[in-house]
Amino acid sequence: MMPIIPILLSFLVCFLLPFVIKFFIVRHWGEPVSVRVDPLCPRASDIADYFRQIAISLDENPRRMRLTLNGCNEEGKAISLDFKKDKTMQVFVGEECENFSLRNRWIAEHPLPLVFSGRKRVLYIQVVDANRFRVMASHPFTFPMYVYLFSMILFCIGLFIPSLECIVSSLSFSLSVMLCNRTGNRE
Repeated sequence: MMPIIPILLSFLVCFLLPFVIKFFIVRHWGEPVSVRVDPLCPRASDIADYFRQIAISLDENPRRMRLTLNGCNEEGKAISLDFKKDKTMQVFVGEECENFSLRNRWIAEHPLPLVFSGRKRVLYIQVVDANRFRVMASHPFTFPMYVYLFSMILFCIGLFIPSLECIVSSLSFSLSVMLCNRTGNRE
Protein backbone atom coordinates (compact mmCIF):
# COMPACT_ATOMS: atom_id res chain seq x y z
CA MET A 1 0.00 0.00 0.00
CA MET A 2 1.32 3.41 -1.00
CA PRO A 3 1.51 6.21 1.54
CA ILE A 4 -1.06 8.75 0.38
CA ILE A 5 -0.14 11.55 2.83
CA PRO A 6 3.42 12.19 1.50
CA ILE A 7 2.14 12.09 -2.08
CA LEU A 8 -0.64 14.55 -1.29
CA LEU A 9 1.74 16.86 0.59
CA SER A 10 4.27 16.83 -2.23
CA PHE A 11 1.49 17.66 -4.69
CA LEU A 12 0.19 20.57 -2.59
CA VAL A 13 3.61 22.04 -1.82
CA CYS A 14 4.79 21.86 -5.41
CA PHE A 15 1.49 23.19 -6.72
CA LEU A 16 1.40 26.18 -4.36
CA LEU A 17 5.10 27.10 -4.57
CA PRO A 18 4.95 29.06 -7.90
CA PHE A 19 1.88 31.00 -6.73
CA VAL A 20 3.66 31.99 -3.50
CA ILE A 21 6.78 33.03 -5.42
CA LYS A 22 4.71 35.15 -7.82
CA PHE A 23 2.76 36.71 -4.95
CA PHE A 24 5.94 38.01 -3.30
CA ILE A 25 7.49 39.17 -6.58
CA VAL A 26 4.34 41.09 -7.53
CA ARG A 27 4.11 42.78 -4.13
CA HIS A 28 7.67 44.12 -4.40
CA TRP A 29 7.72 44.98 -8.12
CA GLY A 30 8.51 48.63 -8.78
CA GLU A 31 8.14 51.72 -6.66
CA PRO A 32 4.70 51.94 -5.01
CA VAL A 33 2.79 55.08 -6.03
CA SER A 34 -0.74 55.79 -4.88
CA VAL A 35 -3.32 58.06 -6.51
CA ARG A 36 -6.08 59.01 -4.09
CA VAL A 37 -9.29 60.36 -5.50
CA ASP A 38 -11.17 62.85 -3.34
CA PRO A 39 -14.00 60.72 -1.91
CA LEU A 40 -16.36 63.68 -1.47
CA CYS A 41 -15.94 65.49 -4.77
CA PRO A 42 -13.71 63.74 -7.33
CA ARG A 43 -12.54 65.97 -10.18
CA ALA A 44 -11.21 64.87 -13.56
CA SER A 45 -8.63 67.68 -13.60
CA ASP A 46 -7.05 66.39 -10.37
CA ILE A 47 -6.71 62.88 -11.77
CA ALA A 48 -5.25 64.21 -15.03
CA ASP A 49 -2.72 66.21 -12.98
CA TYR A 50 -1.70 63.00 -11.16
CA PHE A 51 -0.97 61.32 -14.49
CA ARG A 52 1.01 64.34 -15.72
CA GLN A 53 3.07 64.32 -12.51
CA ILE A 54 3.79 60.62 -12.93
CA ALA A 55 5.02 61.23 -16.49
CA ILE A 56 7.27 64.08 -15.27
CA SER A 57 8.57 61.86 -12.50
CA LEU A 58 9.41 59.14 -15.02
CA ASP A 59 11.26 61.72 -17.13
CA GLU A 60 13.43 62.72 -14.19
CA ASN A 61 14.06 59.21 -12.90
CA PRO A 62 13.15 56.27 -15.21
CA ARG A 63 12.02 53.34 -13.07
CA ARG A 64 9.31 50.75 -12.66
CA MET A 65 6.19 51.80 -10.77
CA ARG A 66 3.29 50.00 -9.16
CA LEU A 67 0.49 52.56 -9.44
CA THR A 68 -2.54 52.10 -7.19
CA LEU A 69 -5.65 54.02 -8.20
CA ASN A 70 -8.33 54.28 -5.56
CA GLY A 71 -11.59 55.15 -7.31
CA CYS A 72 -13.96 54.99 -4.35
CA ASN A 73 -16.13 58.06 -3.89
CA GLU A 74 -19.25 58.79 -1.89
CA GLU A 75 -21.16 60.26 -4.81
CA GLY A 76 -20.79 57.02 -6.79
CA LYS A 77 -19.51 58.80 -9.89
CA ALA A 78 -18.06 56.60 -12.61
CA ILE A 79 -14.33 57.25 -13.06
CA SER A 80 -12.60 56.07 -16.24
CA LEU A 81 -9.61 56.67 -18.50
CA ASP A 82 -9.79 56.47 -22.29
CA PHE A 83 -7.98 57.59 -25.45
CA LYS A 84 -9.34 59.67 -28.30
CA LYS A 85 -8.45 58.83 -31.91
CA ASP A 86 -5.70 61.48 -31.90
CA LYS A 87 -4.03 59.67 -28.91
CA THR A 88 -5.15 62.35 -26.45
CA MET A 89 -6.03 60.87 -23.07
CA GLN A 90 -9.36 61.56 -21.42
CA VAL A 91 -10.32 61.21 -17.79
CA PHE A 92 -14.02 60.97 -17.08
CA VAL A 93 -15.56 61.57 -13.66
CA GLY A 94 -19.30 61.25 -14.10
CA GLU A 95 -20.14 63.74 -16.86
CA GLU A 96 -16.97 65.80 -16.34
CA CYS A 97 -14.18 65.17 -18.86
CA GLU A 98 -10.56 66.34 -18.83
CA ASN A 99 -8.39 65.94 -21.95
CA PHE A 100 -4.62 65.84 -21.62
CA SER A 101 -1.74 64.77 -23.80
CA LEU A 102 1.33 62.77 -22.92
CA ARG A 103 2.66 63.02 -26.51
CA ASN A 104 2.09 59.33 -27.40
CA ARG A 105 4.16 58.22 -24.42
CA TRP A 106 1.57 56.04 -22.67
CA ILE A 107 1.60 52.56 -24.26
CA ALA A 108 -1.68 51.04 -23.12
CA GLU A 109 -1.52 47.32 -22.41
CA HIS A 110 -4.75 47.43 -20.46
CA PRO A 111 -8.42 47.39 -21.46
CA LEU A 112 -9.91 50.62 -22.75
CA PRO A 113 -11.76 52.40 -21.33
CA LEU A 114 -10.02 51.70 -18.04
CA VAL A 115 -12.70 51.95 -15.34
CA PHE A 116 -11.56 52.34 -11.75
CA SER A 117 -14.60 53.67 -9.98
CA GLY A 118 -15.75 52.03 -6.80
CA ARG A 119 -12.64 49.90 -6.29
CA LYS A 120 -8.89 49.83 -6.18
CA ARG A 121 -7.04 49.26 -9.46
CA VAL A 122 -3.33 48.45 -9.75
CA LEU A 123 -1.37 49.40 -12.87
CA TYR A 124 2.21 48.37 -13.56
CA ILE A 125 4.34 50.97 -15.33
CA GLN A 126 7.56 49.98 -17.05
CA VAL A 127 9.82 52.42 -18.91
CA VAL A 128 10.38 51.34 -22.52
CA ASP A 129 12.78 54.07 -23.64
CA ALA A 130 13.49 57.72 -22.89
CA ASN A 131 10.12 58.91 -24.20
CA ARG A 132 7.65 56.10 -23.63
CA PHE A 133 6.38 53.86 -20.85
CA ARG A 134 4.23 50.76 -20.92
CA VAL A 135 1.18 50.62 -18.63
CA MET A 136 -0.13 47.14 -17.87
CA ALA A 137 -3.20 45.97 -15.99
CA SER A 138 -1.60 42.65 -15.07
CA HIS A 139 1.84 41.89 -13.74
CA PRO A 140 4.46 41.20 -16.43
CA PHE A 141 6.24 38.46 -14.43
CA THR A 142 6.42 35.00 -15.98
CA PHE A 143 8.49 32.00 -15.07
CA PRO A 144 11.35 31.30 -17.52
CA MET A 145 11.39 28.22 -19.73
CA TYR A 146 14.17 26.52 -17.76
CA VAL A 147 11.69 26.05 -14.91
CA TYR A 148 9.63 23.83 -17.22
CA LEU A 149 12.81 22.01 -18.22
CA PHE A 150 13.65 21.40 -14.56
CA SER A 151 10.20 19.97 -13.82
CA MET A 152 10.33 17.71 -16.89
CA ILE A 153 13.78 16.39 -15.85
CA LEU A 154 12.34 15.71 -12.40
CA PHE A 155 9.41 13.90 -14.05
CA CYS A 156 11.77 11.73 -16.12
CA ILE A 157 13.80 10.86 -13.02
CA GLY A 158 10.56 9.83 -11.34
CA LEU A 159 9.75 7.54 -14.26
CA PHE A 160 13.14 5.78 -14.24
CA ILE A 161 13.29 5.50 -10.47
CA PRO A 162 9.77 4.39 -9.60
CA SER A 163 8.86 7.27 -7.30
CA LEU A 164 5.26 8.42 -7.29
CA GLU A 165 6.13 11.42 -5.09
CA CYS A 166 8.62 12.67 -7.70
CA ILE A 167 6.17 12.22 -10.57
CA VAL A 168 3.26 13.87 -8.75
CA SER A 169 5.33 16.78 -7.46
CA SER A 170 6.91 17.50 -10.87
CA LEU A 171 3.55 17.40 -12.65
CA SER A 172 1.87 19.63 -10.06
CA PHE A 173 4.78 22.07 -10.17
CA SER A 174 4.72 22.34 -13.98
CA LEU A 175 0.92 22.70 -13.96
CA SER A 176 1.00 25.54 -11.45
CA VAL A 177 3.85 27.31 -13.31
CA MET A 178 1.77 27.10 -16.47
CA LEU A 179 -1.25 28.54 -14.63
CA CYS A 180 0.87 31.36 -13.18
CA ASN A 181 2.19 32.26 -16.62
CA ARG A 182 -1.21 32.17 -18.30
CA THR A 183 -3.08 34.26 -15.74
CA GLY A 184 -2.11 37.82 -14.92
CA ASN A 185 -2.13 39.38 -11.51
CA ARG A 186 -5.64 40.45 -10.67
CA GLU A 187 -5.82 42.47 -7.50
